[in-house]
Formats: sequence, C-alpha cells, structure tokens
Amino acid sequence: MNNLAFLCCFLLIFCPSCPTKTREKQIFKDGERRVFVLDDIFPSQSINSFYNLVSFGKVAGKISSWFYTKSDNYQDFLTLNATSNSPWMAAINPEFFMKTALWNIIQNEIELISAGKNYFPYEVAFTMHRRLDFITEAGKESAQVADDLMVRICLNKDFKKNDYGETLFYRDSGEILAAVHPKMGRMMIWNASVPFIFKPPAMSYLQAQYDIIVRLSTSKEKADQKILETKRQIENCEKQDTLGFALSDQVDIPVVDLSKFEKKRFHDSLGREIAVFDGLLNSKDLDALWLFLLQYNSAFMYQGFDTSGDEEHDNVSWIAMLKVKDFVTSRLWRLVKQLAAYLSGINEWYPYDVSMNIIRNSHFTRIHQDCEPSEHEYTFLLYLTPDWEVNNYGETVFFEELFNKDGRPFPPGKQQYEWLASVRPRYGRMVIFRGIIPHSARPPSPGFNGVRYTFACKISSSYRLAISKALGETLEYLDNGDNDDPEAMNLLEKLSTDDKSTPTTEFIEEKLVKYRQKRDDAWDNKIETILKQLTASKSRVNDEL
Repeated sequence: MNNLAFLCCFLLIFCPSCPTKTREKQIFKDGERRVFVLDDIFPSQSINSFYNLVSFGKVAGKISSWFYTKSDNYQDFLTLNATSNSPWMAAINPEFFMKTALWNIIQNEIELISAGKNYFPYEVAFTMHRRLDFITEAGKESAQVADDLMVRICLNKDFKKNDYGETLFYRDSGEILAAVHPKMGRMMIWNASVPFIFKPPAMSYLQAQYDIIVRLSTSKEKADQKILETKRQIENCEKQDTLGFALSDQVDIPVVDLSKFEKKRFHDSLGREIAVFDGLLNSKDLDALWLFLLQYNSAFMYQGFDTSGDEEHDNVSWIAMLKVKDFVTSRLWRLVKQLAAYLSGINEWYPYDVSMNIIRNSHFTRIHQDCEPSEHEYTFLLYLTPDWEVNNYGETVFFEELFNKDGRPFPPGKQQYEWLASVRPRYGRMVIFRGIIPHSARPPSPGFNGVRYTFACKISSSYRLAISKALGETLEYLDNGDNDDPEAMNLLEKLSTDDKSTPTTEFIEEKLVKYRQKRDDAWDNKIETILKQLTASKSRVNDEL
C-alpha cells in the first residue's frame, strides 16, 4: 500500500467527523505489514451465538466436529493441517460464514484498511486453547502470499487481566512487534506473513479459550478451491456414522486360556476385582483398531471444566461416542465379553456406553464411579497410545472409599478415599473392573505434549439391563434440559427404583428409540435457534459488558 492510500485509509478510520468511523484501538507496523486491533464493533448477539455454537459440535453442512490437529509420530498419521498451530480446530464452511452479521462487519473493516481491495475468506474455523497447550510460531510459511490477511475474533466473555491467552506478533528479527490481550468481541487483522503465536491461557484459567480464525485472499479462484476442500472435510466428518467398527469381520476369535494373559489382579475390601491383561490383541489387529479410532478425531465432543462441585463427575473433556450396534459386531466385543465371563461366570453381558477418550496434560480429571452400588457392571479399558513411557504418567488409579465411624459414607462432595491400585498405560493393555470401584484417569505429565488415547466400554450383565441403562441416561439428559414430558419423568423414576413391575424388553426398546429421537430433536432445535440469531444484528458487545 502506498503512503497516500494509507493516509486516506487512516483518515477514514480515525477522522471524528467521518460517518463510517470504526472503533479502532491500535495499529502496529513492521515495514509495509500491519496488525490492526479493533474493539466494540460486533453485535453482542452474534458473538454470544458463536460462543454458544462452539459447545454444540458439528452442524450439518456448516461446521465440523472438533479435530485434534497434531500429527501422530507412530505412523505419521496427520489429522488436520492447522495453519495457526492450534491443537483443536473445528472447520466452518466459509459460504455459511459469509451469510452472518460478523462477516458483513469484517468485510467493511477490511475494505477500509486495504483501501478498497476485495477479499474472500477461504479458511474459517473455531480454535480452542487450554492451559498448558504448547503452541508454536506460525505465519512464516505465508510470506510468499503478501496480500493474504488473517483475522482472529475473541469469543470468551470472562477473560481477566491475569488470564494470559494473548496473541504475540513478531518482527522478522524475532523481536516482539505486539502482544494483544484477549477480550470478548476483539478483532485482530494482520498480514498473513507476520509471524505470530497464540499463547495458551494461564494455569488458573480452567475453561477453554475460543476464537474464530479467518484467512482471506484477494484471489477468488484460490478461495473457491479452499472452500471446496473445507466442504469435503465437513462432509467426511458427517460420514462417521457409516464407518461401522474396526475388526467387524466374521473371523472367529480363538478360545484362549485368559489366565496366561492376565498380568495382575487387584481386589477391593468387598472382593470386587480389577484385572489387567497384556498381549490379547496381535499387533496387526491392534494397529487396525487404533487407526480406525483415530478417524474419530473428527467426532470428538468437548465437555467444559465441571464447576458444579460434583466430585462424581469424571471431568474428562474429550469423548467420541461410538455406536453400540456397530461395536457388538466386532471381534473386540467378543473378546470383551469373554473377559467379563471369565471374571464373573456370567455370559449375558452387553454394552450400553462405548467411547474413545482423549486426555491431555492440562486436564483435571476426578475420582468417580461408573454405576450405582446395586448394579453389577464392568468397565473395560484399552490403552491406545503407542510407545508410552513411564515418565509420561497417565495411570488409571483405583481407590477404596472410606466411611465414617458409624459405617455410613461421607456426604457427596466430601467423600474420602484411600489408594487401592494404579495401572500404567501400555499400548494394547486391557483393564476390566467392576464399575462401582472409584477410579480416575490421571493426565499425562507436563513434559508430554501428546494425548492419552483410551477406548472405554461400560457393560451390563444382560441386554435388557444395558438398554434400560441407555434409556435412563437418555431420560436424564432430557430431564436436565427444558423437557416437559410427564411420561418420560415417570419412566425415569421407574427405572431408578427396584419396582418389580419393570417394563418388558420390547417396551424399553421402543421407548429408547422414541426418547433418543426426542433428545436429537431438542438438540437440533437449539442449534437452529442459534443459527437464526447469527444473522440478526442488535447491540454492540460493549453494551453487555
């Protein structure tokens, strides 16, 4: 940009008499490159709606699920190319983004800053940063596209001065050009060739830091091509339901003496068992299972830090839910069922909760139980991070709950425990234990920047009990929402008691289908409400702060 054009742009932005004046805060310069910081320019409803949308996960045709962006060193499995080096991203369809009030405002500001150049968004994404995330420098690879711009919009409302999370911009010399603190609705615009780092929040900040990142080009051809790639990425994310499950061939699993693979067994004071097995899956099957589950990096749902004070919440942040009906066709399920029968002498086991979990070093997991004292259930774990080392920590720790002097448990939130056993992760190691035993997945060490992958399965002692548990969890979800269905609440109460007139298996199956659909409809309605708000323009952000 020449000096005259820049002067005109500067006057348009700052001239008090100009009716198109923006609320520009700062400009940082490095030669011909600029970093602009703007505040209080977006409608508060738009910022709040995007913030709410972050927690909902994928939206068909518009937003992908969260992707873990880091490559895996074991088989060089690259999950996503993240231009900001953020560990978690959710792709946004630029065509959808261009229909929102946010884009209209961004477009106007960029026209002023660039003296009328026409820019097209070609990559749009949510990013997430957590405390202790290790985020490296980005931007230098964009030096050859001098006209490209980047935008960061901060979404968090509660950031305080000591919560960190700033954006650092660098000169080519390596010295700092600017450090910009996050603030709800704050927008940064900079030349894509400016090196930058998104710093993580402070250790005291328990929740995630959310932003919208936009990359823009003056080339419509480039933007159109990138938009097609993003749309394909979102479409692939939506195909997760068609993947089935790994090892779902008809190959029989051999009958083996499980005692030869049992590494260790522990018992609590009531004789309930924790059994550890190594070597039950050969390396070919284990790698096939691991690679299949890594495909679900695009199906993870994020649960924010639990602030309710409920110490029974496991506080696991990342869970990819898998379909029970697909899992039960796999050889892995047949093996899990054999293990449960080996320990219990019961052969009617059936799963009701199947998932892939991710735990990182910034997470704060809690001691919890997977079932009620009256329920005879097992939880199965399979560790899936290759080459795990002792110094990476990440053990699963089991506890014995202590009781007060009169033999009663301490009240919720004040329970007391003593250590019972610890199991360190090993690639392919399996642990199966009674679900009532208190336990916790410990996060990896601060020196380990990867993730602790675990496949988890909760099983009941019969098919009927399993689908009753699944129905109960679905009804609890509806009970926690804006649900007004007396039948559902009566059914939940009945499932929660020892009522001898328990419904038949067929009745439970029918109600499970009905209320899962009702749950999904409620979810879709919430998303639809948010999407409508994104095109509405009301008060600016500062009117609410």
